[in-house]
Amino acid sequence: TTMAALRALVLFLSLGLGLGFGLGLRTLRVRPGHGLRSEPEGGDGFAVKKLEVCTGPKCRRKGSKKTLEKLKELAGDAVEIEEYNCFSECFMGPNVRIDDNELKIRNEVKTEEDMLKLLKQG
Repeated sequence: TTMAALRALVLFLSLGLGLGFGLGLRTLRVRPGHGLRSEPEGGDGFAVKKLEVCTGPKCRRKGSKKTLEKLKELAGDAVEIEEYNCFSECFMGPNVRIDDNELKIRNEVKTEEDMLKLLKQG
């Protein structure tokens, strides 16, 4: 039916088109006397709690070790940063997965600007 097709389309779009491009959603919280506001999920103003950087051979050749070290430097102890062997998106590396979510893999994370955006917006 048309309604079922519409629901399927909305679900597909809400999952970031299924291409590893997440939506960067934030949590809306209501506090007494304050109304709605958007807050980052992690500490220290970061929207993420954990990042995994692909260090497989192809991503490593594209600079993922530098990405890993720079993310550790930028995040300090506020965000857990780990190595991961491969997300199977090698042609778009270096790749970073957000908060263990298979649908939130960011591609071509190379510059400090990319990394700060990733930390602050997810």
